[in-house]
Amino acid sequence: MKSSNIIALGALALASVASSFAADVTLKITGSTAFRKAEFAAITDYLQNVANITGTPGGNTVKGAFLNNNGTTVLNGANQAVFTIGTAGNSVTIYAGQGGSSGGLRFTADPASVGASVKPDGSLTNQVWINKAAAVGVVTLSGGQATGGTSVTTASLTTAGQWDVAAVADVTMADTFQDTTQWNSSDYNALTEASGGAVGIQPYVFAKGKEYANVTAVDAAAYGRFTNVQPAAFQSLAATGYAPLALFTANAADAGIDVVLVGRDYDSGTRAITFLETGYGNDTTTAVQYRAQDSANIDVGDGTGAGNLDHFVLATDPNGNGLAGYNSGGNVKNVLNKSGNAVVVSPRGRPAIVLAYVGTGDVPTVATQILSFDGVAQSANTCIYGQYTMWNAEHLYKNNLSGVKNTLANALATRIRTVDFAASGAIGMTQMKASRAGEGILNVINSTLP
Repeated sequence: MKSSNIIALGALALASVASSFAADVTLKITGSTAFRKAEFAAITDYLQNVANITGTPGGNTVKGAFLNNNGTTVLNGANQAVFTIGTAGNSVTIYAGQGGSSGGLRFTADPASVGASVKPDGSLTNQVWINKAAAVGVVTLSGGQATGGTSVTTASLTTAGQWDVAAVADVTMADTFQDTTQWNSSDYNALTEASGGAVGIQPYVFAKGKEYANVTAVDAAAYGRFTNVQPAAFQSLAATGYAPLALFTANAADAGIDVVLVGRDYDSGTRAITFLETGYGNDTTTAVQYRAQDSANIDVGDGTGAGNLDHFVLATDPNGNGLAGYNSGGNVKNVLNKSGNAVVVSPRGRPAIVLAYVGTGDVPTVATQILSFDGVAQSANTCIYGQYTMWNAEHLYKNNLSGVKNTLANALATRIRTVDFAASGAIGMTQMKASRAGEGILNVINSTLP
């Protein structure tokens, strides 16, 4: 179908929603943190342009709030947010509580789940959905990204009583197919993909930590030789948490320097895709991963006011240490962007370089930190034609929706698929010459070169 026809259908969906709500309409979204920038852009885009309360297309003022925890200072870096237009009795409000792709599937497909959670152990389900009463700041689009909104904290929301009650999510964004995960359709509710199918192609990359100008123990030559990650090398690293740099560079001079793995928790689709694509395992496979700290033992990934990277501690959580890691790609990006002390020490006392995996929406600031995978550099074309394989389709899955909510969910999917996918560094569905029916399976669907 031509993109113009898709957009026209999307416009009809928007009009349908606008003409249908004579009362407050709400939608609760959880899932992928790697894709949250595209999701937030699409929500803002949709709410600004949907026919307003008087029936006039566009012109709506979107109000929003986002949770500023651990130094998150901008809307599209937050895992929790709320967006709203209209007034009481005649409004549309969209709540976001990004619990990770696997976690999002859990909190949408599992009837026993009381609600979405941004905590890897499923706790604090009563502190996920920010009440729209906190949405004071205006949200707009700038450079394709959602910006603005009111910055709030857990403490301020608790004091003001501005958390919505716990609730199962209506929709989840997932980097993975539902049946790839432990929250499959045989054991849990079978979710329905939004009309039109997948909304974009999300690439993932390996990236090394920042080159520390004041570090003498890892010289520029050794750092510069670290350019690629082979699947077997990653398998060895994930099983132990650290490995000699020589394993990645094939240079004997690098044997005394360690590569230390910093990664995501088991609710993460980014983790699932990385483990599946490298042949290491799936979303339930245990791995040894570390969190990065400064010399005062403050976490540099999610700790406010942390200093330079100094050392590492084993990542832990109530589900088991082998399932632990950061709960957002934004936290991993913080680690990758951190400067280091004179010597950054690995868990066994050697000079160290960080290795992490992130979606392209959370890549480090310095492009040269991004590594090749299996000898191929990530780019739009290497993904489009299937040479670079560390990518997957992004899905918007619905939890037994009908009526206005179903129309609203489909309209958001259309906005992402046709307009806002690029906000997360994703690739449009119509650009792809390759597809996959499951992770690790690549099908060339159009091999004709332009």
